[in-house]
Amino acid sequence: MALRARKNKAEKDIPDLDAAVAFLRQFTLIPEGVNAVSDAGLVSGLLHFAHSAPTHELARKGLIAFAYIARELLESKRFGAVATAVAERAEEQLTLRLDEHTSRLESRVEEIMTEIEGAKKELAVCGQRLKEACDWVGQAEVALTVARKDLETATAAVPVAGAPPNSPPKLTFDMAPARTRRAITLAEHLQRQVLIRGATLAIPSGEQDPNAAALRQVVAAIEGLAEGGLTPPAGGGIEAARVLQHGDMVLTASTAEMARWMLRPAVATAFSRKLGLRAQIIERSYRLVAERVPVSFDPADQAAIRDVEQRNGLQAGSITRASWIKPLSRRRPGQLTAHLMLTMADVNQANIALRGLRLGERQIVVRRDVEEPKRAEADVCGTCAGPHATSQCSVTDPLRFRCANCAEDGHAAWDHSCPTLRSKPGDLGPG
Repeated sequence: MALRARKNKAEKDIPDLDAAVAFLRQFTLIPEGVNAVSDAGLVSGLLHFAHSAPTHELARKGLIAFAYIARELLESKRFGAVATAVAERAEEQLTLRLDEHTSRLESRVEEIMTEIEGAKKELAVCGQRLKEACDWVGQAEVALTVARKDLETATAAVPVAGAPPNSPPKLTFDMAPARTRRAITLAEHLQRQVLIRGATLAIPSGEQDPNAAALRQVVAAIEGLAEGGLTPPAGGGIEAARVLQHGDMVLTASTAEMARWMLRPAVATAFSRKLGLRAQIIERSYRLVAERVPVSFDPADQAAIRDVEQRNGLQAGSITRASWIKPLSRRRPGQLTAHLMLTMADVNQANIALRGLRLGERQIVVRRDVEEPKRAEADVCGTCAGPHATSQCSVTDPLRFRCANCAEDGHAAWDHSCPTLRSKPGDLGPG
């Protein structure tokens, strides 16, 4: 109790650190400034205090003041040690977590790079397979003309009277290889197809099969033409009708002669009136892609087109249209070659072109265009959807592009990311 009472009395004489510093400075026992409360200040003060021969009261209060300074120094050192230990521990934890996160990130990057390499390999394999499939179709179409002629010649052969009974049998279509039969069948099917665009058909709401309803209306329209004096070829008729998603319709005639009869101007005009004022009969064309054509070639030059036909054994006028696939504004500086789109009016001429074309001193590889079937007859810009040819478009800002397929801004009709283009690659296919 006595000890506590003496401590309380000492705190009343000098209650805190500021009072202690003021008391010691009064007798010049500690220095002025920031070094007052420091190890050096405490040692210097004690030495001065020892040599000053203090009185009893001065000694008592001086020791109390020096005790405050000593306690402040001890607490400062203790706080500094704790702060240093906390900082070191935090640095260790941060370094450990950073190393762990870095290791995980590096592992994930390695996995992603491995996946990318695998995807590249799969894409290369798929591209090669697609090219092989396209080449196979082209070769089949090239071979169909020769095979058909050979089969017709063989089936027309008549046995000579008096020939020995074991003479070789007559060749028939069924005796041909399966690949040849498929190629001939596909070519005949394409020649018998006619595209009707913009037909206005009144299909009953409860009709389960719109193709059957369309076929009935087409047959009725042809019968009406016959009653009006436009008689179809003997044995000619329409075997099937297929309504496409956007309202167009593909008709399959019984014979190629019937399909050609429907394309006659007088027949096409009268037939269009039967189906609707907006209906148009479109002749089937065959689109080919000529790869890596020198950019010096001018597809708008009709004399150059006729020269290509003559040099490659094609009939005059067999190439009905030629245009660059990519707009000129999108070519990179210094580009030497580009892909050219060729539109052929006859399947036999298209087959000849698929064997390759000679342009100047360069042999050009030609393949079928199987990805983007052409639908529009009038000029519609593939970049801005304006009423002009794509090659004549002056729009170069992608923000002003407009798709003619889906009527959306921000991309062109030739952009492979167009959802409409990607969802309808095969509307003009057979069947």
